[in-house]
Amino acid sequence: MGWSVLVTRRIPDSGIRVLKEHCEVVDINPENRVWTKEELINHLPGHQGVLCQLTDKIDSEVLAHASKCGIKGFANMAVGYDNIDVEYATKLGILV
Repeated sequence: MGWSVLVTRRIPDSGIRVLKEHCEVVDINPENRVWTKEELINHLPGHQGVLCQLTDKIDSEVLAHASKCGIKGFANMAVGYDNIDVEYATKLGILV
C-alpha cells in the first residue's frame, strides 16, 4: 500500500506530479486559503504524511491528533520550520 499525503495548500504542478509519482493518494486543499486548526485536524485521518507551508501552525494539539491518526511525518514547502513544534513531534515519533 502506498502513502496517502495531505497537501495543505496548492503548490506548483511540478510538485504535485512528483507526489503523485510516489504516493498512492494526494489530497490537496481545494481552497485558496489557510485551513483553520480545526479544519486541518479534520483532514488528517486517512493520511500518513502532510505537506504544509509556513502559514500552517503545526502545534502540540495538531501533532497529538496527527499521532492518533497515524501520521508518520510533516514536511514544509518553505524555508525553515518555525511553524512546527519539532520537539513535540520528535517525542511522538513523527518525522519533520
